Amino acid sequence: MNKKFYMVLDTETVADARVPYDVAWVIVDRAGNVLERFNGLVAEVLQNETLRYLVRKDSFSKRKASFYLDEEHAPIMSFEDIFMFTTRAIDMYNCVVVAYNAAFDIKVLNDYANIILDGLDFFCEDDEIWDLWNMALNTVCDSSNYVRWCIDSGFITEKGNISCSAESVYSYLFKDSDFEEEHTALSDCEIEAKILQKVFERKQKLVTDYCSPVFRQKVWKKRLKRK
Repeated sequence: MNKKFYMVLDTETVADARVPYDVAWVIVDRAGNVLERFNGLVAEVLQNETLRYLVRKDSFSKRKASFYLDEEHAPIMSFEDIFMFTTRAIDMYNCVVVAYNAAFDIKVLNDYANIILDGLDFFCEDDEIWDLWNMALNTVCDSSNYVRWCIDSGFITEKGNISCSAESVYSYLFKDSDFEEEHTALSDCEIEAKILQKVFERKQKLVTDYCSPVFRQKVWKKRLKRK
């Protein structure tokens, strides 16, 4: 059986425009060993005055603007170059693409590619894509221990549900209730690669298709009744 490799991918987007300005991925094996890293900032976005303003506006409210605007931490390159680097890596490693809430990242990249690359999709139909959110939901989050951790540590959504974000799952797995995501594409890839490794270690059935999971209060009670 051939050894499998996984491209853990993440994007950061301009919230008001839903266009990607930060794209990153790490190639890992099943044991979590990192074979290659990539991070590129999208020139068509960061060199556009209006979109750059939206990045700054979004960064001040949710992130650190200096990551993208004052101390650019990754090379600025054309979206076409980011596309080429990514597709070549997928082909070279014959890897599975994995993303947390994959439906979001795949749609954002495909939609932007349709505009910038004259109707091309970023990913092809033959690419195998897994949703790490769904994988975590059905292995890590589906337990009374996880629910108790979220309640005790304050990982509750604004609507009052148990959080199943990458940040809360990573915090639970590594018992770090003070952990906060940096919300840069590469740093998010790094923690999601560690989540993927932990999911593999559980040796449970993997549910890899796209999902939109919500933990409501009745689900908490059901999980907490388990021994």
